[in-house]
Amino acid sequence: MCFRYKSVSVSIFIFLLGSIVLYGANDLEALEKRQDALNEELSALAQPTLNMAVGQIGFRSLYHRKKTEPFEWIQVDLEKPVTVDEIVLVPVVSRMFSLGVVADAFPVDFKVFVGNSPDVPGQLVAEVNGLSAEQMGIAPVVIDFEPRVVSWVRIEATRLSQKVSVNDYYFQLAEMMVFGGGINYALGATATSSSTAEESAAWSVSYLVDGVLPYIMDSASERQSAAFLSVWLRQDFKDDMIIDIDLEAPVRVTGLRMFSIDQNETFPQSHSGDYGFPRKFRVLASNRADFTESEVLFDVSFNQTSEISPIMEWRRPGKSCRYLRIVIDEAYSEFLKNRTLRRIALSEIEVLSDGRNVALNKPVKTNLDYNKRYSAVSALTDGMNSFGEILTIRRWMNELALRHTLAQELLIVEDGITQAHLDQEVMLRRMLTVVVTLAAVMVLLFLIVLIRRQAHEAHIRERIAANLHDELGANLHAIGMLGDVAIEALDSPDRLKIAVRKIRELTDRTGQSVRQCTNMMQAKGADMDFVQEVKSDSARLLSGIEAELEVEHAATLNALPRRKRIDLSLFHKECLMNIIKHADATKVTESIRVEDRTVIMTVQDNGMGLDGKVPLALSRRARLVGGKLEILSPSDGGTKVVLKLTIPKIKILR
Repeated sequence: MCFRYKSVSVSIFIFLLGSIVLYGANDLEALEKRQDALNEELSALAQPTLNMAVGQIGFRSLYHRKKTEPFEWIQVDLEKPVTVDEIVLVPVVSRMFSLGVVADAFPVDFKVFVGNSPDVPGQLVAEVNGLSAEQMGIAPVVIDFEPRVVSWVRIEATRLSQKVSVNDYYFQLAEMMVFGGGINYALGATATSSSTAEESAAWSVSYLVDGVLPYIMDSASERQSAAFLSVWLRQDFKDDMIIDIDLEAPVRVTGLRMFSIDQNETFPQSHSGDYGFPRKFRVLASNRADFTESEVLFDVSFNQTSEISPIMEWRRPGKSCRYLRIVIDEAYSEFLKNRTLRRIALSEIEVLSDGRNVALNKPVKTNLDYNKRYSAVSALTDGMNSFGEILTIRRWMNELALRHTLAQELLIVEDGITQAHLDQEVMLRRMLTVVVTLAAVMVLLFLIVLIRRQAHEAHIRERIAANLHDELGANLHAIGMLGDVAIEALDSPDRLKIAVRKIRELTDRTGQSVRQCTNMMQAKGADMDFVQEVKSDSARLLSGIEAELEVEHAATLNALPRRKRIDLSLFHKECLMNIIKHADATKVTESIRVEDRTVIMTVQDNGMGLDGKVPLALSRRARLVGGKLEILSPSDGGTKVVLKLTIPKIKILR
């Protein structure tokens, strides 16, 4: 029995352990796979590194006390109808102490319309509702649609959001880009708005299309390049400062993009974002290397530092040429050590042909001196900055938007993984509680089984002792009586022979009883005839005494469980032995019957009586049989023993 309990407990423990391991394992595995996939995708996307320089921020509307009335709008009118398929809205980025860096005053609800005629209301290409600052992050919003010919783009903000740190509602936007292929047609276009709050040089509706962004380009590429940095120019340097680029073949040039050098990694910065950027320059185009015949493509000058950003871009109608010369009329300057020092520093120069950089890895030269140990003029066209590969503006914006979307999903996945681990921990604690409880129950069951086994063994020993006492006592007493008969029959050979034969039979019976009494309680089967046993004991033990035995419902009595039959038989025999030894009776009346599932055994004699004393052996027999014992003293003398044994119906029918 204990081995069976042990096997069951081990099986249950293994099952519970398996349940713990498998609980949520499929969901957790799927989440972890998705987490790995997201991390891999994110590692290949540009980072939203912020532009820490001083510069033009973007557009800001007038403030409103309510978020919905009146709604604000901005519109960009392109130079001419062009085919476009994507609009990018770049938010103004501010620091909110409770949330960190967030999109500031980006509309919660807005609609995007495009059109090809000022007299036509336009077509709705996008409608966004319920966009919170937390959902927005700091990434640009990319709106894709089927290619269509448009001449203007309009944003209508129907529900505004609060500006950081104030209770008023604004519509703010850093930049709006309108892409057709790789070209941003909104760059340098005409921008108008329903209202504008030009409180400082940093805010203007025209800054919506100036190309100045709140980010610096930080791609995922591990290939990096140091910027070109000239030495400080001599005071007597009077020549034109020149950078020449050979496109190696005539190319239709439609734009120019220049990257300033990256700022230091220290806080605060050691220099402003315009460090080394030319203050005034011209870009000449020619098909002759000596530029004897040339045309000015771009003539650029800056009046203040805030006009310069990490990425500067200019567009123009296409011009075919092979050679480009950048003539720097005014270099970056600093007043240092009581003198004005000048130098040029650039990270990259891109020559654009319909949005494509045709100067990539093309030959470049300059008449400016530079430290060849730390810098190289070839860095101006190598397609890299100090962070990595330089991307197209459209790809860069799309990567930032995708990064934000994937990062939001990653947060959800990581929350799911954390919750799955917590659920497993809860499950583990519950299972451990069950296992501990099960172990305690198994120990308790083991102790109960052990105690019951010990009690059972003690009960068996008690029965064996009782059986030996009753069986041997009765037989020895009968042998003694037959011995007396034999002595009296010495003169009568026939009587003596009968007495000796009975003594011999009783001796054999006694030996058999000794052999059987130790295992008679363990035996199974229905081979004992209870009624016949009772009759045989009465005839054998009450020889010479007037005895009457009445047995009713013999079939029911013989159908009792074998142990009950044996116990009743031994109780009956103990009653007779007490009469023989102590009562000095001359008449014994016995009755055994069944009434309402109760066996009633009555043994009455006319002897001396018990004076209220119950023999210990008789009381023990009654307890072993499980019945209720009554000792009565009839008025006409003697003793009446009544045993009542109630047995369930199912037991009687066995």
